[in-house]
Amino acid sequence: MKAASDIFLFGDDVDIENVQEGIKRQILGYNHEIMVVKVWFEAGAEGYQHEHRHSQSTYIVSGEFDVTIDGVTKR
Repeated sequence: MKAASDIFLFGDDVDIENVQEGIKRQILGYNHEIMVVKVWFEAGAEGYQHEHRHSQSTYIVSGEFDVTIDGVTKR
């Protein structure tokens, strides 16, 4: 991955990729400090623990989502 995304990105022009069973993502922008990604989880799909160097903010459009940070889980 290059160091930063293009200055202008439009969702209709960005590929949606399958991450794993029941999870798709669309990378909408990034640089060395932050990454913006739209993610779709099918009902019952489970994520995976991972780390990344970017800051992350989560916005849930619909449904519920459990997030664990430093061993603390919030819904």
